[in-house]
Amino acid sequence: MDKYVTRKKTGGVQSGSLRSADAASSSSAKKRGAASPGGGSSARKIVRSRATKTRTTVDNVLNEIYLKYVRECPLPKTDGITFSWFAAASSSGKKARRTKSGGFMHETVQKAARRLICRNINLLSEARTRSMTNNADTAAVASGILLNGSRQIYVGLPELHARAAMKRCPMTQVYGADGTTVIGARACCNKCRTNAHVSYICLRVRKLLDFESTSQIIDVKCLCKNPTCDAVKVEIDKFMEKHHLTKANPVQLLQRNKTLGHSFSNLDYDLLHKIYPASISAQFPFHSRPRGVLSLRLRRDFYSNDSEAALHARMATRYYDKWMSTHVLEYTRFMTEKKELGGAQALSFYSPPPKEMPSKISMVKCAASFRVGCH
Repeated sequence: MDKYVTRKKTGGVQSGSLRSADAASSSSAKKRGAASPGGGSSARKIVRSRATKTRTTVDNVLNEIYLKYVRECPLPKTDGITFSWFAAASSSGKKARRTKSGGFMHETVQKAARRLICRNINLLSEARTRSMTNNADTAAVASGILLNGSRQIYVGLPELHARAAMKRCPMTQVYGADGTTVIGARACCNKCRTNAHVSYICLRVRKLLDFESTSQIIDVKCLCKNPTCDAVKVEIDKFMEKHHLTKANPVQLLQRNKTLGHSFSNLDYDLLHKIYPASISAQFPFHSRPRGVLSLRLRRDFYSNDSEAALHARMATRYYDKWMSTHVLEYTRFMTEKKELGGAQALSFYSPPPKEMPSKISMVKCAASFRVGCH
């Protein structure tokens, strides 16, 4: 309202003059999409706004689906011995905390360790749950889930699925009070290659660019605070420059600032394929990068003498074929169910199966950037 009001002083008293009736009338006509130079533009803006809101809603729903799998995973604790997880009654919501903890042999941790590293996401079931009532909003969400969602999520926790191998690796071993008995395992820094100053921060879900489609992967954000680590020294220099510090004790800076240090993924390429035993490398064929994670099969495909255009076309075809055989096929099945249960009226809220992939799960736009740095 403020932009339509101009205030001025008249004899020491403030008075407000609202916009004229003609201006208000003109604006109302534009909103209704009347035949005026700006009418069509306003209508298009409204349509774009609704489309953006729908995309945001679908993204939020998909994130909720992925986060359910994250919450099922126990988080390895910095001591290298115990794990923490959510209590059954507080496993959802922003205020939920991992209040339960126990060792590797605890029933909850063992249950998670027995699950497969690659888990399937039942998007059809998720779409059914969110479209119990038939209207335009639920139809948009259900369609977005089926056509945009990832159908696989990987659990990238060597600390859980390859714990025995990590306990045999000298750089990831955690010793007991006697200094000789191995009692646990903790990731080492990918730069200084020691785990003495490494801590686990949180579990997170990230995009995984697989050979045929886009999936999701769960990893752990780690932090190294070793004052002699070159990567940590770089972060300290950045911190001092940012805060205009000329002299400071690096050890004290690291102690006073919880987030200061070198952060890295527990699925870092050097860790998995250069430092850890070969058995771990075979179990986790991934290449973690700052902007996402690549499967090694896709990474090997980048090593080609083919032209960029040929590589581009091959990847686009592969992703499209996979999308048609999974996403579109399941979407068609979902629409058939809707017609059988709700008739033509329920089906009227859904569009026909699309012929083009959504840009978010297509490799076409970013194939060239993925290839950079994969050497």
